[in-house]
Parts: sequence; C-alpha cells; structure tokens
Amino acid sequence: MGQPDNAAGLQGGGSHVDVVDARAYQELWLTLARRDWASMVLVPAEPGGSAAPIARALAEVGKRLSQVPVRAVTASSLEYGTALTLADLPSFVDRHRLAPAGGGPTVDVPPPAVRKVEAGAGPLADWAGPPDQALALTSAARLIISVPAVVSEPLGLATTQNADLIVLCVERGQTRIANARRTLELIGRERVAGCLLLG
Repeated sequence: MGQPDNAAGLQGGGSHVDVVDARAYQELWLTLARRDWASMVLVPAEPGGSAAPIARALAEVGKRLSQVPVRAVTASSLEYGTALTLADLPSFVDRHRLAPAGGGPTVDVPPPAVRKVEAGAGPLADWAGPPDQALALTSAARLIISVPAVVSEPLGLATTQNADLIVLCVERGQTRIANARRTLELIGRERVAGCLLLG
C-alpha cells in the first residue's frame, strides 16, 4: 500500500515528496486524535495488501505530537498464538491509576498482565520479539496495530474485536469493491471508524 490519498499524485524532488508524505500523516494523525482511543487497528481490504508502513508512519507522527507513548505493531501473517497475542494487546495499552485510601496522590500501577509479562507469563509470553519490546508495547498509551487483510486471514478479526478504533485501508486501483464490502461485513460496519484511501 502507498501513502495517504492527499500525498498521492504529487511530484517533485525527494525532500518535497517526504514533506508532503509527512504532512499527510500529520493530518491523518490529528484527524484520528480527535477520537478517544488507546488502540487502533489498520486493516487492508485487499488480500496481499499491507498497512504496516502506515502504522509505522502514524506511530512516528504520534510520538512527536502526543505526550503519551505511541507504539506500532505489525503482523504480515497470523497464526493462532500471534492472533491471540495481538487480540490481547488492546486491553493492556492503558496504564491503570489507583488512588490510595484517604485521597492521597495517585500512583501509576501497571495492569496485572504487564507484571505477568515481566515474569515471563501472560498474553505476551510467546512474544517472538525481545522482552523489552513486549514491555514497551504493554506500557504504550496508544497502540497502532496492522493486521493482514481479514478476507484472506480471518484470524485478524480477533484483534479488531478488542480495538477502540478500526480503519479500513483501501488502495486506489488495487482494492476490489467486493473485498472492501466483505471486510466491512466481517468486521462489522458499526465498528469501522473510517476508510483510508491510498493512492
């Protein structure tokens, strides 16, 4: 998949195109930031498509425009274990705040799942990456997850069920309308926040 639509079709020198791409991702981030979300899943509509570059670019913009940690997780293919791990991630991106009795100051306490990861158990116990990366993911305040097209890899639906925000990625000239419609049916139209048209 390419860049967001407003970056498509613009010509120029390398630095100009980079600036245009950056502006498109900044605009996309700021549009999505208006909504209240801790986890977002990007889903390509066409089998073989990938939203991974978009997830990474959005996370980079988010890190610069947000005062909370933003992370991207991308999956090019899914197996049962990976699908379950990704499905559990949205519930652990939030840091729990506990107020002590007596109205004293609040204290940040990681959720039990984060403590289990630190001990080598829990939903990220089978994480293929480095342990510190798993901990970084669970401590993120906003998490952007890219999954493969659910029309070809339905295990991605496990992740979309727990996400706060789902964005359908459609590529101009590549995505078939039938695949976009089927993706919406599988995820549920009411769950999709919007569609990102890529050029």
